[in-house]
Formats: sequence, structure tokens, C-alpha cells
Amino acid sequence: MGRGGDLILPLRVNDSDSCPVCRRNFKDARQLADGYLIDCQLCGEYEITASAVASNLPADVRQYLSCHTRQAWVLGRTRAAINSANREQLAEPYRYTTVIQKLEKLLRLVEARAPQLGHDARIEPEWDYPLVDGTDAETLRYLIKHANQAGYLEFKELSNISTVKLTVAGWQHLDPGSGGAGIRGRVFIAMWFDPSMDEVYDVGIKPALELDCKLTAIRIDKVHHNEKICDKILAEIRRCQFTVADFTGQNQGVYFEAGFAMGIGREVIRTCRDDEMRAKKLHFDTRQYPHIVWATPKELRERLAERIQASKLC
Repeated sequence: MGRGGDLILPLRVNDSDSCPVCRRNFKDARQLADGYLIDCQLCGEYEITASAVASNLPADVRQYLSCHTRQAWVLGRTRAAINSANREQLAEPYRYTTVIQKLEKLLRLVEARAPQLGHDARIEPEWDYPLVDGTDAETLRYLIKHANQAGYLEFKELSNISTVKLTVAGWQHLDPGSGGAGIRGRVFIAMWFDPSMDEVYDVGIKPALELDCKLTAIRIDKVHHNEKICDKILAEIRRCQFTVADFTGQNQGVYFEAGFAMGIGREVIRTCRDDEMRAKKLHFDTRQYPHIVWATPKELRERLAERIQASKLC
């Protein structure tokens, strides 16, 4: 029996009891109404439909899906839901992550695991590489060595585990101070953290920023941290070049974050789903500003990328 009394099933892929995404042996699998809940050390916990399992995911999709599922589970504390229709869309943003973006994710990972100056963090390249958008352990080892040579990390490697710590230069890179215009290329995402909005982010906002404009999207529920949530939000807005605020759902936090970004001189790009715009749900203080109005995540991606490019923010 599995957790909660659910039956652990022998889910077989390619004639072996293995994770449908990474093809390594999983911890366990539980049957859902239309598929399975997988618990994998590399990919984290995620849901996958029976049709997606049966369709035999291509290798070049699987390796980037591991990044999506692991980061959703570890950073966003949510289970990714994979089906035959969305698997390529979920994997796509991780396929084109730049080296600089991978390095940033490594430093954030170390910061989260050792949030105090001078403390060590344990990184396991064999299992942690999806957290830096890597496709194998060697990618993560290389990034650790590069960060060490650049002066951002100190490390010692013990077998397949690296003990690392941020240097003062590493801390300064992560937090350049509250002044200035923020770190160019970093974009803070203010939006409603409701499951109904997952596709809006995964298919609309994230690929518009990271694929189409080569920027780094920072969404607070997907960032490692041990700080009080409001402190972390303010710090991240200060660090970012500009903010994308989606007002769908009329979440009060989005109004606050957009207002704070404006107050410190950051540009704010506002978006909202078309049905809420037609119903005039936006607060009157916000309606006076231009918004990107969208009906589908795909449309949001296209219009957001066009606005960023036209504004010369990338």
C-alpha cells in the first residue's frame, strides 16, 4: 500500500518499472481517475495521463519535462499535470535556457539550501540537474566549476555530492542592492497563484519571456527561499528590470506588487483576460493604464512578446 492507503501499481514503461519521464526507477506510482501519480527522485511528484504514458514520450521531450516536473514540485510545491496535448508545451521553455540563466538558477539553489553567509549547501549533480534546466549531471558539475572560477562559489566534491557555499561575490550577484534599475534580463511575475492559471504561465507568460525574448521569469512561488514571503517579494521586485502583472482573478497581491514596482521606478506591463476586461472587473485606478487583453495563453504569449520587443526591454 502507498501513502494514504492507495494501492501502489506496477506501472511498466518499456517493459520496466520506471518513471515515464526520466526512465529511472520511481519510488512509487498511484492510480488516478485518468492516469497516474508518479513519485520520482529525479522528476519529483507529478501526474500523467494513461494516454501520455502509452504514447511513449520522445527522448528530447522527456529530458526537459523532468525540469518542468521537478521545479514545479520543489519550487512551486505543485504537481505538474502531463497529458498527450501539453507535453511539448511544458517542455519547450526549458529547451532554450541560456547558460547565464542556468548559472542564476544554480546560485538561487545554493542560496535556498544555505541561506546564511558562510554555510554549506549540499548539491547532488546526479539528482539535482533538472533544477538548473540541465539534461544530465555533467551540466550541473560544469556550472558549479564555472561558478567557482568566476568567484561566486567555493566547493569541494565528495563522490557525487558537491558541498558548496556562496562567496561574498556570489551574494552580491544575487542581491546587487536596492538602487539602480535592477538586474537586466530579470522579470518579476505578479499573478494569481490559482491552479486555473498554471497554463497561463506555462504556455503564455514563461515562453514569451524566456523563449521569445531571452529573459528570465521570476515567479515567487517558483523561487527557492526561506524568508518571509512579503520580504522576498519586495526583494525580488527590486532585483528585477521590470514587472509583468496579470490582473486576471483580481488578486489584491497583484495590485500591491504592481504598485510597489511603479513606486521604485520599475516599468510594469499589465495583462488581463478578455472576459474580465469586458465585465469591467479591474479597479478604476488600474483601468486608466494600457493592458494586454488576451483570450488564450497562446494569444497572451504572442502579444506579451510583441510588447516587450516593441518597448526594447530585451
